Amino acid sequence: MSAKDILGGLLVVIGMGLLYLGLSMDTSLEVSYPEISTSLNIDLPERVNNLGLMQEKQNYLMFGGICFILGLVLVYAFPNSKSEENEGVKKCPKCAENIKKEAEICRYCSHSFVEKENINTKNENNIDYRFCPACKNPILINEKECSDCGLIIIE
Repeated sequence: MSAKDILGGLLVVIGMGLLYLGLSMDTSLEVSYPEISTSLNIDLPERVNNLGLMQEKQNYLMFGGICFILGLVLVYAFPNSKSEENEGVKKCPKCAENIKKEAEICRYCSHSFVEKENINTKNENNIDYRFCPACKNPILINEKECSDCGLIIIE
């Protein structure tokens, strides 16, 4: 998990909390009137809206929405960085294609990643041979194709 994902998740949670606070906030106040107004038989409201509380509710909703949207954008809109995507691949020096790190042969150009020192050897009859990079079958030095797996060896 990258820092971008953690920050995005944190912004989503903070945004949701601010949105909840804003939506559940009461912006009215209870009003008590002096005894004179009740004796006049005027129908006065018991609660009135407070402009300061309405502004505070608006701020909670606005900042909560911004945090929530920014968090979603950070988590879902931007793809992972190339270093995270390319952790399990290497580039073939011959054809420049991306292949798996564990590959011993490039699937595009048949380039062998086996060390050169271990490929050419001599057996007890003093015949030069090498091993097929795909199936490890011994092949004579002058042969261009593996008799076991059919791999064409390009040098």
